[in-house]
This record gives sequence, structure tokens and C-alpha cells, in this order.
Amino acid sequence: MITAQASAEDTSADDGWSELGVDSGTPMSSEELERTNKAHALLRLSTLLHKRIIKDVLTIPELDLSSPLVKNLDSLPPHSSSLVVASDDLVSTLYAPQTPSETSTELAAFIKVIDSLRATLLDLLHEPSLADQMQALSLQTSATPQKDPKKWFQICFAQIQKAADNLESALNTRD
Repeated sequence: MITAQASAEDTSADDGWSELGVDSGTPMSSEELERTNKAHALLRLSTLLHKRIIKDVLTIPELDLSSPLVKNLDSLPPHSSSLVVASDDLVSTLYAPQTPSETSTELAAFIKVIDSLRATLLDLLHEPSLADQMQALSLQTSATPQKDPKKWFQICFAQIQKAADNLESALNTRD
């Protein structure tokens, strides 16, 4: 969407959108392009978050099947599908001509999904108890400390919120 706007492609080609009632040849205004770029940054962060959950949460080596983490992993798939749907709905509001109120509504729904995911994920990654830490401590282990995925996720959620606030401010100043 952004690259097609940036390059002056031939709009006379039949791309099939007209059959669905969407005119893909409508150029974006500078405000619409600004909103689309801000939404793009937000969606890139959420995609990175989604990928990182797979890497850091779902691929934990030597996972104890009786741990609370394993018992609560079943709560993640509904959040995953909700995030994909909310992302798709947000993107669908970004085609020209944009309606800022529709984009704002979908952004609010997107943030609601992110907040729900944040609560679930940070609960899953709660700090281990002192007894668990002492039990894991051994003289046989290497001196390299384990990386803390919770800190990365907290920072990522903060960046997503910042990007959402930037998009929201662009939507409110252009209404």
C-alpha cells in the first residue's frame, strides 16, 4: 500500500479491486500516507512480538510439564488469532479514502487485543520463586546468565503503546 503510493505505478491496470467495490486507484493524501506509515510501524512491532512469543515462550528447552507455564500455554492461541484479526481490520481501514473515525475504532480494538495479550503473557512469564531459583542454582552450570524474556516483552509492549499513541494523535489532529 505504501510502496504503491510512493511509486507512480500505472493505475489503469485491472487489479481486481473494482469488482469488490474498492477503487485502488485513489491516491492517498499526505495525511493519509502519514497515518498509514504510523500504522505500519505499529503493525511491524506487533508482528515482531508475535514472532518473539514463538521463539521465547513456545520453544523453551527442557520444560517441566508440571510447571505453571505449560499449564497456561493454552491461553495463547486465542490471543494469536485475535491479534491477526485485529491487525487485518486495522489495515483494512487504511486504504484511501480513509475515515479517521473507523481507523480510530479499529485501533482501539487492536490495543484491547494487545492489552489482553500483555496481561496473559506477563502472567505466564512471572518471576520464579526464590526456592525455584535456589534449586536451579548449581555449581555445574555455566557462568553465562539466562536472558530474561519478560524484560524484552515489557519493552516491546511499551513500544507498541508508543506507536499506537502516535497513530492516535495523527488521527485526532486530522479529524
